[in-house]
Amino acid sequence: MLSSISARFSVRGLGWALAFLLGVVPGSARTEMPGTLAIERFEVGPNVYVRALALDQARGSIWVGTSVGALEIGLDTLEARQVFTRKEGLANEYVFAIGVAPGGEVWVGTYGGGLSVFDAETETWQNYNIPNGMGDAFVYDALEAENGDLCIATWSGVNRIRGGAMDDISKWNLYTVENTGGGLPSNHVFALHTDEAGRLWIGTKPGPGDPRRRHVHALWPRERPQRPEHFRHRDQR
Repeated sequence: MLSSISARFSVRGLGWALAFLLGVVPGSARTEMPGTLAIERFEVGPNVYVRALALDQARGSIWVGTSVGALEIGLDTLEARQVFTRKEGLANEYVFAIGVAPGGEVWVGTYGGGLSVFDAETETWQNYNIPNGMGDAFVYDALEAENGDLCIATWSGVNRIRGGAMDDISKWNLYTVENTGGGLPSNHVFALHTDEAGRLWIGTKPGPGDPRRRHVHALWPRERPQRPEHFRHRDQR
Protein backbone atom coordinates (compact mmCIF):
# COMPACT_ATOMS: atom_id res chain seq x y z
CA MET A 1 0.00 0.00 0.00
CA LEU A 2 1.08 3.54 -0.61
CA SER A 3 2.02 5.57 2.38
CA SER A 4 -1.02 7.44 3.59
CA ILE A 5 -1.37 10.76 1.79
CA SER A 6 -3.75 13.43 2.79
CA ALA A 7 -4.18 17.18 3.04
CA ARG A 8 -4.02 17.52 6.81
CA PHE A 9 -1.22 19.82 7.85
CA SER A 10 -0.75 23.57 7.73
CA VAL A 11 2.23 25.54 8.97
CA ARG A 12 -0.07 28.04 10.63
CA GLY A 13 -1.02 26.79 14.06
CA LEU A 14 1.10 23.65 13.68
CA GLY A 15 3.47 24.66 16.46
CA TRP A 16 6.55 22.60 17.18
CA ALA A 17 5.10 19.09 16.83
CA LEU A 18 6.22 18.64 13.22
CA ALA A 19 8.79 21.36 13.05
CA PHE A 20 11.76 18.99 13.19
CA LEU A 21 10.64 17.38 9.91
CA LEU A 22 10.72 20.53 7.84
CA GLY A 23 14.28 21.18 6.68
CA VAL A 24 13.05 23.31 3.81
CA VAL A 25 14.86 26.62 3.71
CA PRO A 26 17.53 28.37 5.77
CA GLY A 27 16.39 30.06 8.93
CA SER A 28 16.21 27.33 11.55
CA ALA A 29 16.00 27.72 15.29
CA ARG A 30 16.90 25.16 17.94
CA THR A 31 14.56 24.77 20.89
CA GLU A 32 15.15 22.81 24.08
CA MET A 33 11.87 21.58 25.60
CA PRO A 34 11.92 20.38 29.22
CA GLY A 35 11.71 16.61 29.29
CA THR A 36 11.87 16.28 25.48
CA LEU A 37 14.44 16.02 22.74
CA ALA A 38 15.86 19.12 21.13
CA ILE A 39 13.78 20.21 18.15
CA GLU A 40 15.00 21.72 14.93
CA ARG A 41 12.54 24.20 13.51
CA PHE A 42 12.63 25.44 9.94
CA GLU A 43 10.68 28.10 8.14
CA VAL A 44 9.12 27.46 4.75
CA GLY A 45 8.56 31.07 3.79
CA PRO A 46 5.91 33.72 4.42
CA ASN A 47 2.33 32.63 3.68
CA VAL A 48 3.47 29.17 2.56
CA TYR A 49 1.46 26.16 3.73
CA VAL A 50 2.67 22.61 4.34
CA ARG A 51 -0.23 20.27 3.58
CA ALA A 52 1.34 16.82 3.20
CA LEU A 53 4.35 14.74 4.32
CA ALA A 54 5.62 11.34 3.19
CA LEU A 55 8.68 9.34 4.21
CA ASP A 56 10.78 7.86 1.39
CA GLN A 57 12.89 5.21 3.10
CA ALA A 58 14.62 4.04 -0.08
CA ARG A 59 15.92 7.53 -0.84
CA GLY A 60 16.50 8.50 2.78
CA SER A 61 14.32 11.54 2.46
CA ILE A 62 10.99 13.08 3.32
CA TRP A 63 8.69 14.64 0.74
CA VAL A 64 6.98 17.87 1.72
CA GLY A 65 3.93 19.15 -0.11
CA THR A 66 3.48 22.90 0.08
CA SER A 67 1.46 25.65 -1.56
CA VAL A 68 4.48 26.51 -3.73
CA GLY A 69 5.59 23.06 -4.86
CA ALA A 70 6.89 19.66 -3.72
CA LEU A 71 10.22 19.40 -1.93
CA GLU A 72 12.45 16.42 -1.22
CA ILE A 73 14.39 16.84 2.04
CA GLY A 74 17.42 14.69 2.82
CA LEU A 75 17.14 13.16 6.27
CA ASP A 76 20.92 13.13 6.61
CA THR A 77 21.40 16.86 6.05
CA LEU A 78 17.86 18.22 6.69
CA GLU A 79 18.36 20.30 3.56
CA ALA A 80 16.31 20.47 0.39
CA ARG A 81 17.67 18.15 -2.30
CA GLN A 82 15.13 19.17 -4.91
CA VAL A 83 12.25 21.58 -5.34
CA PHE A 84 9.61 20.68 -7.91
CA THR A 85 7.25 23.14 -9.58
CA ARG A 86 5.53 23.21 -12.96
CA LYS A 87 8.89 24.14 -14.45
CA GLU A 88 10.26 20.75 -13.36
CA GLY A 89 7.15 18.87 -14.53
CA LEU A 90 4.82 18.98 -11.52
CA ALA A 91 1.20 19.45 -12.60
CA ASN A 92 0.54 22.27 -10.12
CA GLU A 93 2.51 23.87 -7.29
CA TYR A 94 -0.35 23.68 -4.78
CA VAL A 95 0.01 20.22 -3.29
CA PHE A 96 -2.76 18.52 -1.31
CA ALA A 97 -1.27 15.06 -0.84
CA ILE A 98 1.92 13.00 -1.21
CA GLY A 99 2.61 9.27 -0.96
CA VAL A 100 5.45 6.88 -1.78
CA ALA A 101 4.56 3.61 -3.53
CA PRO A 102 6.38 0.30 -2.85
CA GLY A 103 8.02 0.59 -6.25
CA GLY A 104 9.48 3.97 -5.33
CA GLU A 105 7.12 6.19 -7.31
CA VAL A 106 6.01 9.36 -5.56
CA TRP A 107 2.37 10.34 -5.98
CA VAL A 108 1.42 13.98 -5.65
CA GLY A 109 -2.20 15.11 -5.56
CA THR A 110 -2.61 18.73 -6.60
CA TYR A 111 -5.07 21.59 -6.57
CA GLY A 112 -6.46 21.80 -10.08
CA GLY A 113 -3.62 19.94 -11.78
CA GLY A 114 -4.69 16.35 -11.16
CA LEU A 115 -2.21 13.69 -10.09
CA SER A 116 1.56 13.82 -10.68
CA VAL A 117 3.66 10.63 -10.47
CA PHE A 118 7.43 10.90 -9.98
CA ASP A 119 9.62 8.13 -11.41
CA ALA A 120 12.52 7.75 -8.99
CA GLU A 121 14.74 6.06 -11.60
CA THR A 122 14.40 8.62 -14.37
CA GLU A 123 13.51 11.51 -12.03
CA THR A 124 10.74 12.58 -14.37
CA TRP A 125 7.06 13.36 -13.82
CA GLN A 126 3.98 11.88 -15.50
CA ASN A 127 0.76 13.84 -15.03
CA TYR A 128 -2.80 12.48 -15.06
CA ASN A 129 -5.86 14.67 -15.33
CA ILE A 130 -9.44 14.54 -16.59
CA PRO A 131 -8.50 13.57 -20.20
CA ASN A 132 -6.61 10.56 -18.78
CA GLY A 133 -9.64 9.36 -16.79
CA MET A 134 -9.44 11.39 -13.58
CA GLY A 135 -12.80 12.27 -12.08
CA ASP A 136 -11.58 15.73 -11.19
CA ALA A 137 -8.48 17.91 -11.26
CA PHE A 138 -8.51 18.25 -7.45
CA VAL A 139 -6.84 15.20 -5.83
CA TYR A 140 -6.86 14.68 -2.05
CA ASP A 141 -5.69 11.11 -1.41
CA ALA A 142 -4.67 7.83 -3.09
CA LEU A 143 -3.82 4.26 -2.20
CA GLU A 144 -2.99 0.90 -3.72
CA ALA A 145 -5.33 -1.97 -2.82
CA GLU A 146 -4.15 -5.52 -2.08
CA ASN A 147 -5.15 -6.67 -5.57
CA GLY A 148 -3.07 -3.94 -7.24
CA ASP A 149 -5.96 -1.61 -8.02
CA LEU A 150 -5.28 2.07 -7.46
CA CYS A 151 -7.87 4.30 -5.82
CA ILE A 152 -7.84 8.09 -6.00
CA ALA A 153 -9.93 10.55 -3.96
CA THR A 154 -11.11 13.54 -5.98
CA TRP A 155 -13.59 16.39 -5.70
CA SER A 156 -15.93 14.49 -8.05
CA GLY A 157 -15.86 10.93 -6.71
CA VAL A 158 -13.43 8.02 -6.34
CA ASN A 159 -11.36 6.76 -9.25
CA ARG A 160 -10.44 3.09 -9.38
CA ILE A 161 -7.73 1.97 -11.81
CA ARG A 162 -7.88 -1.79 -12.26
CA GLY A 163 -4.52 -3.48 -11.96
CA GLY A 164 -2.82 -0.12 -11.61
CA ALA A 165 -2.81 0.34 -15.41
CA MET A 166 -2.78 4.12 -15.32
CA ASP A 167 -1.94 4.54 -19.00
CA ASP A 168 -4.88 2.41 -20.16
CA ILE A 169 -8.01 4.57 -19.98
CA SER A 170 -10.22 1.48 -20.36
CA LYS A 171 -9.05 0.40 -16.87
CA TRP A 172 -10.32 3.57 -15.21
CA ASN A 173 -13.62 3.66 -13.30
CA LEU A 174 -15.23 6.55 -11.45
CA TYR A 175 -17.61 5.98 -8.54
CA THR A 176 -20.02 8.77 -7.67
CA VAL A 177 -23.19 9.34 -5.68
CA GLU A 178 -25.17 8.89 -8.88
CA ASN A 179 -23.74 5.62 -10.20
CA THR A 180 -23.61 3.96 -6.76
CA GLY A 181 -27.26 4.76 -6.07
CA GLY A 182 -26.31 6.94 -3.12
CA GLY A 183 -23.98 4.33 -1.63
CA LEU A 184 -21.20 6.90 -1.85
CA PRO A 185 -22.71 9.69 0.28
CA SER A 186 -20.90 12.58 -1.38
CA ASN A 187 -18.76 13.15 -4.46
CA HIS A 188 -16.40 15.35 -2.43
CA VAL A 189 -13.89 12.75 -1.25
CA PHE A 190 -11.02 13.67 1.05
CA ALA A 191 -9.55 10.43 2.44
CA LEU A 192 -9.11 6.73 1.65
CA HIS A 193 -7.98 3.79 3.76
CA THR A 194 -8.17 -0.01 3.66
CA ASP A 195 -8.59 -2.21 6.71
CA GLU A 196 -7.55 -5.82 7.44
CA ALA A 197 -10.81 -7.12 5.97
CA GLY A 198 -9.94 -5.53 2.64
CA ARG A 199 -12.64 -2.88 2.85
CA LEU A 200 -12.05 0.53 1.39
CA TRP A 201 -13.04 3.35 3.73
CA ILE A 202 -13.90 6.64 2.07
CA GLY A 203 -14.02 9.94 3.95
CA THR A 204 -16.32 12.55 2.39
CA LYS A 205 -18.13 15.77 2.97
CA PRO A 206 -21.66 15.36 4.37
CA GLY A 207 -24.12 14.10 1.83
CA PRO A 208 -26.76 16.29 0.17
CA GLY A 209 -29.60 17.40 2.43
CA ASP A 210 -27.76 16.54 5.63
CA PRO A 211 -28.36 19.53 7.94
CA ARG A 212 -26.53 17.93 10.89
CA ARG A 213 -23.20 17.87 9.03
CA ARG A 214 -22.41 14.30 10.03
CA HIS A 215 -19.09 12.62 9.37
CA VAL A 216 -19.86 9.99 6.76
CA HIS A 217 -17.79 7.02 5.64
CA ALA A 218 -18.51 4.58 2.82
CA LEU A 219 -17.37 0.97 2.66
CA TRP A 220 -16.35 -0.97 -0.44
CA PRO A 221 -16.26 -4.70 0.47
CA ARG A 222 -13.33 -6.69 -0.92
CA GLU A 223 -15.49 -9.68 -1.75
CA ARG A 224 -17.42 -7.74 -4.42
CA PRO A 225 -15.02 -5.06 -5.61
CA GLN A 226 -16.46 -4.74 -9.12
CA ARG A 227 -20.02 -3.93 -8.09
CA PRO A 228 -20.44 -0.22 -7.37
CA GLU A 229 -23.96 -0.87 -6.07
CA HIS A 230 -22.35 -2.58 -3.10
CA PHE A 231 -21.19 0.72 -1.74
CA ARG A 232 -22.91 1.46 1.52
CA HIS A 233 -22.49 4.23 4.04
CA ARG A 234 -22.40 4.47 7.77
CA ASP A 235 -23.13 7.69 9.59
CA GLN A 236 -21.26 8.73 12.72
CA ARG A 237 -23.05 11.44 14.62
